[in-house]
Amino acid sequence: SLLVVYDAKNPTPETLRVSMIDFAHVFKITDGGRDDGYLHGLRFLEGCLDYVLENESAGNNAVIGRRDTVSGLGDSILKLEHNPVRFDTEVAFYNKTAETQDPMAEYMPRLLSVNQKASPREAFLSNAALICNTDPELVSQMEIKMGLRTYAANAANEPITSFFSKYAEMVLDLEPRFASETWKSMPGVESEHGPKSLMTGKLGKRDYLSFRDATTTSAKYGFRLTSLKHEHYTVSQDEARRLALHEDFVLKVARFLSTPYGFNLPVAISFLNQLIEIRKIFLISPVFQAYDLVGTSLLFLHSGENAVIKWVDFAKTSEGASSDHNGIALGIDNLIQDLRDIIDMNS
Repeated sequence: SLLVVYDAKNPTPETLRVSMIDFAHVFKITDGGRDDGYLHGLRFLEGCLDYVLENESAGNNAVIGRRDTVSGLGDSILKLEHNPVRFDTEVAFYNKTAETQDPMAEYMPRLLSVNQKASPREAFLSNAALICNTDPELVSQMEIKMGLRTYAANAANEPITSFFSKYAEMVLDLEPRFASETWKSMPGVESEHGPKSLMTGKLGKRDYLSFRDATTTSAKYGFRLTSLKHEHYTVSQDEARRLALHEDFVLKVARFLSTPYGFNLPVAISFLNQLIEIRKIFLISPVFQAYDLVGTSLLFLHSGENAVIKWVDFAKTSEGASSDHNGIALGIDNLIQDLRDIIDMNS
């Protein structure tokens, strides 16, 4: 059993303890396997808590992103420091685009202020949802992670046990043959069983992240869905990460553009025109062309017939662009084509 203990009379309890108890009926596994049923139960409980957080307490004003570091504060968005280096990197990126008057700044939130004395430190960004509606709760949001990879081009790849553990838990959610088929499709991997280090219970960071990206639409299309909230329809981050088929992505985007009265054509066309403009600016932006854009996202917001796209999440960017610019242009091109197809199907 799991025992959860906290002060229920306190609306904001300072401590909460989760303990594993009751071991009278445990038995030693003798065939070399493991009790995957226990892990399944934990993942189910985690999913239940995710659902409660996303549909009951968070609301749209919580803003898509890390729930523990990003929250809506009416006129602004608060981003809390989660990693000191990444916090500084993101603040510096916003400052550079503003100071150099980079053309892409038009499609980014404005950095309003930074509280360096707070612990953790705080960065306040303009709330783009207000462009669509004075009540952010009524704004639909979709976040799409851009790029062929979610790791730096020079990421370390020394095999270690922690990434093997993450990989082992991840493959439990995959179809039996999907893991081997994924390894087989990845460039530079000699065997459908993956790198040799897997046999020793270890895996490199780059290998793990490459595999994870290959199980989504990122590695082929240059983007993947991160999460989505539209009226009563939601796609959680966990659900989005398991979205491997491009056709499923297109269906969810079409649902994002739907209303009780039919397809929201004005919003779809607005998104398409903005994407085309973002594509043009990306190719001439001095800052965006000089950086390796890892972990950045396009945030799609709409309410009624108002729609806006903002480029967000620059904590993992690094100066010195990779030769392929992480496939950002490819990802934007594919999004443009998907929107055109969706519009054609619903016109």
